Amino acid sequence: MSELDTITDFVEYLDKKANLVRSDRLVRADGEENLLAYYAIRVNQNQEHDFVSDESRFVVDNSHYSGFVNDAQYAGKREADRISYIWDELITTFTSHMLDGTSVTFGEHDFQLRKYELGVRFMALEKRIFRRGYGEALKGALEQGTGQEMFFRLIIKGERSETAFFFLTFRYPGNSIESHEYEQYREARINVLQIYAKGILEKYPSLLCN
Repeated sequence: MSELDTITDFVEYLDKKANLVRSDRLVRADGEENLLAYYAIRVNQNQEHDFVSDESRFVVDNSHYSGFVNDAQYAGKREADRISYIWDELITTFTSHMLDGTSVTFGEHDFQLRKYELGVRFMALEKRIFRRGYGEALKGALEQGTGQEMFFRLIIKGERSETAFFFLTFRYPGNSIESHEYEQYREARINVLQIYAKGILEKYPSLLCN
């Protein structure tokens, strides 16, 4: 089941499989891997992967998975997914700091696990196909931000979306992080982040504010 390695993709597969079993349309399935292969190359009217068929009842034999993984499109998908794992690494980094108690706060901004965890949860809910775009956006932001004093990039799926992510790079002009100057820089960076966040919420009122 490593083919479905995000929680949303995995749960959607389980829901669709449960619907298939309850429908009594499936005569036989030769293993979970063949069911997965059948599901992965078909979409329903909503362009979602699903167990669709022109037949009222059907059999999923043991040829599906081998055909799936040996197809050139499968190799192309795996290659296209590579950039998406930057998003996974970011989730892991945030989670590790929360679990280790090493998340950094500043001034009056106390560490609140519930709020930090909620943010990471929204990141983890993103499907693999969307993580490709997020990975590209993050990589590009870091590359472009290297040559600028400040760089901002917003990711939102549409004006009515309930969730958005943004990246901000903010150059530190000093040399040492063990200085009062660095503390001032961090405070300025937090203020800029808050300004951008408030501006995004005002522009896109459909966004959830937690």
